[in-house]
Amino acid sequence: MSSEHLLREFYNQMYRVHTQPGNAYDVGDHLHHLTVHKHLDQDPLIQFREAYRWVDQAVARLVADAGCGYGGFAVFVARQAPTLSVDGYTLSDVQRAVARQALARLHQSKSRVLLQSYDRLQRQYDAIVAIESLGHSANVAVTLHHWANHLRSGGVVVIIDELFRPEVSPANPEIQQFMRSLHFSVLLQRTPLGAMLRAAASPCSPGWF
Repeated sequence: MSSEHLLREFYNQMYRVHTQPGNAYDVGDHLHHLTVHKHLDQDPLIQFREAYRWVDQAVARLVADAGCGYGGFAVFVARQAPTLSVDGYTLSDVQRAVARQALARLHQSKSRVLLQSYDRLQRQYDAIVAIESLGHSANVAVTLHHWANHLRSGGVVVIIDELFRPEVSPANPEIQQFMRSLHFSVLLQRTPLGAMLRAAASPCSPGWF
């Protein structure tokens, strides 16, 4: 069974968890329910705000959301900058359906959601945003190189993800269980990730944040 199929099934099943009656995370905020990772700082929109800050500073007009979930970032952007276009990439047909409905309610025609891997970006982008998604890559170095090749001159890549301390061993049984539970292919740590970023950036020198 391919990793893409496993991820599709994982996030399709997660939608059932998110929509269970009494799910406190989903009460009272129609944008809140478009977030996938709801536990950070008791403020699930903090990642959208931080990613948008970098996108806005780069004066980006076309953005790829690599691993877009329910389309929450596209909806957030539509409220902040209605002229900005977002292509969301997800492997989950359930997430795509939810995201499309959310964008349709906003009459937001400049953004779209694609049922496609972020290793197969369709266009050249001013910015690529990856919120809690890079760890799912089957080969992080290959993914980053692909993103670098799909950035316009002066473009930026914004990565928001768990970075583990150098002393954390990928062989630790608890870490292995954690990675399997979320279908992570690699433990993201600052030093090796930094090396991969530099190698990916060398052909076109994009910005990485």
